[in-house]
Amino acid sequence: MKYNPPNLKRQERTFDALSSIGDSNLIAGVWLQSPADDSAYFVGCISRISDVTIAHAIERQYPLIERYAWSLRPKELHPSRGPFIVYYTNDNHDDKDATDDASNDNNNNNGLTQVMEEDVQGAITIDRVCVGFKGAMYNDAECEANGFRVEME
Repeated sequence: MKYNPPNLKRQERTFDALSSIGDSNLIAGVWLQSPADDSAYFVGCISRISDVTIAHAIERQYPLIERYAWSLRPKELHPSRGPFIVYYTNDNHDDKDATDDASNDNNNNNGLTQVMEEDVQGAITIDRVCVGFKGAMYNDAECEANGFRVEME
């Protein structure tokens, strides 16, 4: 899925439609980490239908998510231009709770689960109406305060 305004708007509408169904287990936060960096950055949330795994939902929309991340965190993510290490959080939360949820978990990856290559086989066959993406939005003060960022262990 290419990064362009019509695709972004469509995937946000799809995210809203799927998340309005009410099953919070079908929404997950998406985080990206440059292999050269010790931090992962929250870039948005995905929604999906129950027949689609979180990893498949991310992979199906990955070009869109990656380019969105470049524009969201240009200093941190754009210079490396991937490949990124991709993580997700299982819990449904709004953008403001994302960093707290990830950094308060005692698990090895700060509550984040890494998307593994073997988990995404066949994602291209998923219809785009079965998955949605809503990019994170935050202001300069939140960036300067290292909001939406967790140190990876």
